[in-house]
Amino acid sequence: MELKDLERDKWVKEAKWANDSQNIYHINATQEVMERLSEFAFPNKNKNPHIFATANAAIDLRTGEAHIPTREEGFIFQSGISYDPDAKCPTWERYLASSQPNQDTRDYLGHSAGYTMTGLTKAQAFFYLLGVPMSGKSTFMYALGELMGTYGAHANFSTFEEKYNNGTTNDNARLRDKRLVIVGEPSKR
Repeated sequence: MELKDLERDKWVKEAKWANDSQNIYHINATQEVMERLSEFAFPNKNKNPHIFATANAAIDLRTGEAHIPTREEGFIFQSGISYDPDAKCPTWERYLASSQPNQDTRDYLGHSAGYTMTGLTKAQAFFYLLGVPMSGKSTFMYALGELMGTYGAHANFSTFEEKYNNGTTNDNARLRDKRLVIVGEPSKR
């Protein structure tokens, strides 16, 4: 066998592996194994949907009480922001007032952001920001994304589009257990 044939055989095997790894059976089997390993490594991983871990504290979102997180709590996500119960945010308040002059709308945005911080899904909420260009939608989502840290993720709009032949991708696997998924506008066709 010549070197060219060996390289071609290696390429064919790698291409077959890449193709097979996108098979839904393989993806589901891998996910099942990873879930079992995850439960073993992090038996309590993010079990309490009311607790939000920050860079320096774990906050009970029902009471506002903070404590130092312990390893046993199994936080695998956290906000990169440090918790300061006395923090003021005048720049953010000015931004909200200028981009959303209506107090009821600002209150709704605050409640929506607060609900997003929890791991609760009873409301089965889907938030869609609609407005004219340059009205603050991206600024709001960028700030919320920064606050959420690894609790959040970005995804392409195509992740949620119907696939040809019911084809699946592994795009949604990385969204598992996320409390916030930010999706930009779909491309114009």
